[in-house]
Amino acid sequence: MSVIAVASNGTRCCLAADSQVSQNTTKLTMSNTKVVRLGGLLLGVDGSLAMGDALRYHADGLDLGALAGDLPGWLSRNLVPWMRTYLKAADLMDKRDDGHEFPGSMLVARGREFLHIDCAGSVMCCASEWWAIGAGGATARGAMHYAAEVAGHNAEHVVTAGVEAACRLDTTCSLPMCVEWTEP
Repeated sequence: MSVIAVASNGTRCCLAADSQVSQNTTKLTMSNTKVVRLGGLLLGVDGSLAMGDALRYHADGLDLGALAGDLPGWLSRNLVPWMRTYLKAADLMDKRDDGHEFPGSMLVARGREFLHIDCAGSVMCCASEWWAIGAGGATARGAMHYAAEVAGHNAEHVVTAGVEAACRLDTTCSLPMCVEWTEP
């Protein structure tokens, strides 16, 4: 279980993630397992660590050269099919009948833009300047809304307020958090 939050300051995105992972009923905290840098992308991975590990260690089959153009199109044409193929070959696809294929979802940021890839592999543009996913996502979004109103659009303050609130109020998330910025 996780909370991954992202906010844009107009030129760059700040992404923050909690550090809790679980194995069966044991809760552990691990540093920086949910945030992955890939080419010019910053990805926050919610759910199974297998998705982050696939991107971190096995992404040599991805065409990163085509990444310079349309980000939603590249994700739909390259990352999502690659992830399906990788997870299927590793027998890590979700086996549920509700249309969910991936064992989690992702926030993907590049420069000042960010998108959400859900458990079904759908690529969605977020209509606000910030967003959060994961079990603590709703709690984080509430805190982020308040932080954005009070602190203006300080992206790092907004994401850290969201992740911290989720970690304090949701037992599926834990501090410390990892905070990363996209390249300008």
